[in-house]
Amino acid sequence: MLDFNAPMRTVAGVDLAGDSESPLRFHVLPAKPRVATRREAGGDSVPDLGLLRFLEDGELTGGHLHLGLDTGHPEERLEACRLELADELDDEGIELLAVTPVRATAELLFLGRETDDDGGLSGLVRRPFGEVAAGIDPPHRARFTVALDPAGVQLMEAALVSGGAPVGVIYRFAVEGLWPALEVVADVDWERVYDHFSSHSRRGMLLAVDDVQRLREELVEQQAIRIHAVQGLDGESAMADPGVILAWIDREIVERFCQPVMALSRQPARTSLGGVGEVLGVGSAYAVKARTQIERVSGQVEFGRQAVISRTLTSEAHLADLLGGAPVEQHLADAETTDHPFFQRFSLAVESTRPLADLHLEEAVLHFSFGSHGASETLDPATQGTRFETWADASPDGTWSLRPEVRFADDAPIEAGEAVALESISGDSRALALDFGRLLGLRELRLEAPADERVLLCRVRVLHWREEGMRAEREVALNAERAAETVWFHDFQAGDRLEVIPAYLTAEGRLLELAPLLAETRVLRLPPAFPGQMTIQLLSDDDWTDLDRVLVAVQKSPTAPTGTFTFDGPGSLTPVALDLPDPADRSFRYRVTRTWSSGRVEEDDWADSDAPLVVVGRVASHRLVVDIAPVGPELTAAGIHLIEVELAYLDVPNRVRENHTAVLRARADRPRWAIAIADPRQRGYQYRLIVHRTSGERDVGRWTPSTETLLTVPIVAA
Repeated sequence: MLDFNAPMRTVAGVDLAGDSESPLRFHVLPAKPRVATRREAGGDSVPDLGLLRFLEDGELTGGHLHLGLDTGHPEERLEACRLELADELDDEGIELLAVTPVRATAELLFLGRETDDDGGLSGLVRRPFGEVAAGIDPPHRARFTVALDPAGVQLMEAALVSGGAPVGVIYRFAVEGLWPALEVVADVDWERVYDHFSSHSRRGMLLAVDDVQRLREELVEQQAIRIHAVQGLDGESAMADPGVILAWIDREIVERFCQPVMALSRQPARTSLGGVGEVLGVGSAYAVKARTQIERVSGQVEFGRQAVISRTLTSEAHLADLLGGAPVEQHLADAETTDHPFFQRFSLAVESTRPLADLHLEEAVLHFSFGSHGASETLDPATQGTRFETWADASPDGTWSLRPEVRFADDAPIEAGEAVALESISGDSRALALDFGRLLGLRELRLEAPADERVLLCRVRVLHWREEGMRAEREVALNAERAAETVWFHDFQAGDRLEVIPAYLTAEGRLLELAPLLAETRVLRLPPAFPGQMTIQLLSDDDWTDLDRVLVAVQKSPTAPTGTFTFDGPGSLTPVALDLPDPADRSFRYRVTRTWSSGRVEEDDWADSDAPLVVVGRVASHRLVVDIAPVGPELTAAGIHLIEVELAYLDVPNRVRENHTAVLRARADRPRWAIAIADPRQRGYQYRLIVHRTSGERDVGRWTPSTETLLTVPIVAA
């Protein structure tokens, strides 16, 4: 950690502070600020500085100054510093660390003399134009914006154009370091110190180092500051040298009631921490801050040994020097109406598609970036959505990025209490739906054991397989009291598979192990322990549009008895037990009859299957129906003439091949692709998009596999 006891030194033009743990480690203090650069849409780098003048009916009404600064040292200078230190200390293990500020403020001010009414010059005038909290991008970048009145705009413009007006920027960085290894015990009555400051000093008054020391002497005489004991590490009294404690008090007075002010100069600024006995840089001046009752909070203060304290580094630059020789006209702009991009706002609504509690998530932290603007919001189980707002001109190209970080609940079945950083998402839309289940690769599987009094316990192992091998394993035990259990997996990707291996412990003490089966649905009803019976499950589809009732007839064979089951709504699950004369033959057949809301009745043909789960609903089992829905702005607004959607279905064993091309000419188009299929289990198809733009260009996408019955086509500008 940075050591406040070690004196600051300058090596090869780099200001350094010592480290409390290693003599070979040095902390690099900020250099003189220089303007940072930003990259424009065309790829050119320009100074990150801009003065926007507000005009109303041709009259100046105010302005807005934006400034981004770089306080780092060039790499070649740091390398020269490292080599010089290595030669001096005769050791190659030199380590240079940039001082990381914990907070920063920036002040825009005029420091000079003005003409009075008699034509003479006034005394030294310090006129601030605004002090704001500065955004910091450790270790070297800082940025701030400040609103100006008309006089301030004129003075800023004069400083930029002529370079003569004494207008500059002072950055103050608060850094943390280790106080010397001394035990300091003192009483400081900050209430009396506050009263003394209030009666003797006004805001903006300039104080030199000698003024601070004289003020401290007065407070000691008034017993507002009382020193009881100072001891070194060896336990011996250090009262013979009270300068150590007095320097501490001087620093505390400056930090609480003052702020450093460096003489605004066209020469490179110097920054110093000073050693024990110095304040914050000999020769510096300090301006009295606006004081509030907060200084009364601590009536007595005890300073302990090796305390971590905060001190302020000050760095300055003349406003005209920050241009770096670039033409002034590039950084001046006028805004006459509220239609100017400066006044336009950008808003992004973000919402989770599922409640966080359903995914066993405790919270989701969303880190939002829109050009130069950054913000973070937190979603919890009680808040499913949030909104980010900023000025539209913060991002030159209008794009944003969002980096989510989620944390699983402490009682989550997977990754309990763990935090997971997700990949960043970018775009230019005004709304974003976050499917955390998909982003995390969460896969849930509900296991249900059949009721059988001959079985005491069902042990189920579920293996998560990927091409390179097994990724994870879950094991659950089911019995008569707990006949169902849900297992979860993380990082489940396309192409992965879940293998379920059931084993039954019978009442007779036998262990029956069944053949492994693949779980292709979110609910899996395990096969029975004894082969004399098989169970299938009928699940009504979630899409129940225009449907009134669905009847499903099930037979083991054409000569076997028929069972009829009725569904009157979506999402219903019905198990069906069928006799199993031959354990190797698990085939059956079923027929679906639909009654529509209009009263029309539609009956399918008998369909053969051996799948343990059958989904029934609006679409016949022997048909594949895909609805195509464009999503986004109008095609013309996105610069698109039309979009072709090519679809292909292939079932090699049954010699079925279907191809179709749907054309979208407007966002209101909703084409449907319906084909007859031979195998109800084979419902996968492929599609690709061909976008014809009004510019004459054509974007051809890749072939993508899908099983979705609603295919969304995004409308995206080039």
